[in-house]
Amino acid sequence: MNTCDTCSLDDERKTLTCKKCKPSSESTSIAVEGCFWFVNNDGELSCGGSEAELPAGSYLQHCEGCEHADGTLSCNKCRHGAEHKESVQLNLAQYKSCHWVYADQGELKCQHPFISVHMDDYKSVKFGKLSFPKNLYRLWIVSAEEPSEKLRAALEPFHGKVWSLHLTLDKNESNTSQESVLSSLHKLFKVEEDSADPPLFLLQHSSTSTNERLEVPRGPEDEMLAALVTALQAKMGGAGADASEHDEL
Repeated sequence: MNTCDTCSLDDERKTLTCKKCKPSSESTSIAVEGCFWFVNNDGELSCGGSEAELPAGSYLQHCEGCEHADGTLSCNKCRHGAEHKESVQLNLAQYKSCHWVYADQGELKCQHPFISVHMDDYKSVKFGKLSFPKNLYRLWIVSAEEPSEKLRAALEPFHGKVWSLHLTLDKNESNTSQESVLSSLHKLFKVEEDSADPPLFLLQHSSTSTNERLEVPRGPEDEMLAALVTALQAKMGGAGADASEHDEL
């Protein structure tokens, strides 16, 4: 929904409000409950889900004859290697919200904008099944701890502009694969080795090819998350997310 600016959820996470949606210059709001995704309807937010409205996702590049009705996304066929799988369906109603749909081996699947991967699974996963929309921010979080509910909640208002990938380190042992991934991230984001202790918050934007480390002071979780939210808000600057394309990291 790249035609709307400065969108956020209220404190109770029940209402989504955007400062404006083109072509209107007025603010617009909508209740979140029951919506699978949101669309800009001539300056007003509306709840996606009619037959004519398909959810965003890379499946559109791999599947044909797709339509949505009664909470179910159906495609006549989806590519599976050199072949096709026919009559493929995804029950969107089973998800609280579905921000991105992708095709995995001919099957339709829903992908959340917050993804948690253990560092020792990084290379085996290889993100081959994770399709990231282009032209928006991607937040890499490297931590020795599993992602907390507070972290997930803090990042939820940024969904649609920020896709987060949480990499959990193996605290008990060091292995070559883990060290290789860390080394690559340190080099990519120009992180000094002596300041590279987790947690690390690394932000990149695919369309501008910018990679930077967010300066989030270490401390109690609530203070760190408040600093992270402030840093992300400063970087957003009204920039919208265009989910019409995707790439694989």
